[in-house]
Amino acid sequence: RVYNLLRDHGQKGMPLQSGMGSSAASAVAAVVAVNALLDKPVNDSTLLQHALVGEEFASGGVHADNVAPSLLGGLVLCPLVILPEYVTLPTPQGVCCVIIHPDLEVNTAESRRGLKQSYTLTQWLTQQGYLASFVAACGSGDVALFEKCLRDELIEPQRAEAVPCFNSVKRSALEAKALGCSLAGSGPSIFALCREKNASNLASAMAETCNYMGYQCEFWISPMDAPGAVVVQRP
Repeated sequence: RVYNLLRDHGQKGMPLQSGMGSSAASAVAAVVAVNALLDKPVNDSTLLQHALVGEEFASGGVHADNVAPSLLGGLVLCPLVILPEYVTLPTPQGVCCVIIHPDLEVNTAESRRGLKQSYTLTQWLTQQGYLASFVAACGSGDVALFEKCLRDELIEPQRAEAVPCFNSVKRSALEAKALGCSLAGSGPSIFALCREKNASNLASAMAETCNYMGYQCEFWISPMDAPGAVVVQRP
């Protein structure tokens, strides 16, 4: 019954196979909707476990990268080794997210299957260093450190080829004072983090480059601490 209601009346407002967490949004919407119908609603950790089942079915792997922030809001650290536990991270003050969606599709499950299964020790240590520094920058609000470590040297190079405009858009983003820029999920959406005062110019620069490369696109600007899913009563 709930599935039929979501199918017939749900409006996500986000493209499929976009890298923006469309499948996670559906999974979270379902569990939050069902929870609202229960006489004794369950807590967020339990909701997260159920939403993960839907995400696994859609993406081909167990990961809370999109489910957790969709459910809880903000920036969430949710590695597989601690699930269903998670850590809500603070976000540097005055920093927001710009995301553009080129008129392309990338299948998440296929993209995951195409990733390398092994990496060198140097690659792992480098990426772990960036991740640890990123978490530290969030905790301290150190925007300069945030900018230095917002990098992906493992997965981004493998997925960039599936998004022909990515490298040009990323270059434009960095020239427009982005703190960092990468693919959102498996793409084709591209995100950049920046100071709020630069967001509008940054979004325009990224979109213009995307259009110049021959791809129509949409873009959004969002605070990093945006709230998670809630039940809204329609008038």
